[in-house]
Amino acid sequence: MANCLIKPAIFAVCGWVALSSSSATANELTLLNRYQQQTTSDGVAVKAEQDLPAQVDQKACRLLLSKPQRLQLKAELSETLGFEIADNVSFFAGRIDNEKLWTADGWQHCSGNVVVENKALNLAALAVRAAWQMQGQLDQTQLKQLLQLSLSESYSSADAVALIAHLAPEPRQFAYLQQNLQPEQLTLDTAKYSAARLYFNQQDYGQSITIASTCESIDCQRLRVQAEQKKEQQDADKAFDLDSYFNP
Repeated sequence: MANCLIKPAIFAVCGWVALSSSSATANELTLLNRYQQQTTSDGVAVKAEQDLPAQVDQKACRLLLSKPQRLQLKAELSETLGFEIADNVSFFAGRIDNEKLWTADGWQHCSGNVVVENKALNLAALAVRAAWQMQGQLDQTQLKQLLQLSLSESYSSADAVALIAHLAPEPRQFAYLQQNLQPEQLTLDTAKYSAARLYFNQQDYGQSITIASTCESIDCQRLRVQAEQKKEQQDADKAFDLDSYFNP
């Protein structure tokens, strides 16, 4: 067993920030498609089709190791709600006890006991991801079920609020967002972009910049640049509006 590392690990699969853990987004689960995969007597192993950094190989191995827990959570949510959750929706937050990482014959191996620490948080976080990704496929009752569950946990509630605002009739969108959103609790890039866009449309460029700056998507980056340009112009216009300072 070469290059072996043994340590406890706490991590999240398909979360942005989870319990002070490392994390992976739903899109990053496609990382496993770039690997050969196998289950061994010691755990699981992955082998990349091309050379990738060791930390990426380890991440892919952990994704594979946690796959049974992710599938179980999805099955439990589907059974509770009475409809299937799409294959591209996934979340897991927990820890790996007695984790071992090693390489042999070009394969990245990993083993350990994967533990779900907070079932309610996992199900709520999975629900809000399903709501965002499946909104166009669900009827109103199904979507409401997902959102009610999402709102039950502080970890997922802000992402749910952003989706409710996004789906609300346009005249009510910003009012609902202002009244209910705690921007610092947003975790999903799609939710961050949607909220930042609503603030942008209301010419609250400062808040739009704040939210978009925490988001890694290309859409967020473009929106942040636009908001910064608009804010510069807005600040300049205020500076030259002398009447508001000198007129009684």
